[in-house]
Amino acid sequence: MTQAALKLVDPVVVTDSLLFERRRDPRSSLQGQVTVVRSFRHDGERCSKISSITLRDISSTGVGAFAREPVEIGSDMVVMFPPHGPDGACDSTCRVVRCIKCEGGYEVGARFGLSNSAA
Repeated sequence: MTQAALKLVDPVVVTDSLLFERRRDPRSSLQGQVTVVRSFRHDGERCSKISSITLRDISSTGVGAFAREPVEIGSDMVVMFPPHGPDGACDSTCRVVRCIKCEGGYEVGARFGLSNSAA
């Protein structure tokens, strides 16, 4: 039994994204500004930062967004979705899996349910 070799068709330009990443669910376009609380390690200490990102799309497994400043890959992020109608606000914890520099900022990908907050 022989195995087929994987072949890279296009050259990889960005080194900080996951090479074999595949979306698990279809994404829905979503535009809007949300507040996030990012949790990361700096000089061995746990730090938090409140900032704002612009959502681009969402699925049941994660979000795609645009940020003005880089976001640390592997850092936790709590996305605070604003209230809509009679429903209250919804906060979702996710882990940053991609941060790619682009014109005017950074494209950020985050996956729900992967939190280091207990660490």
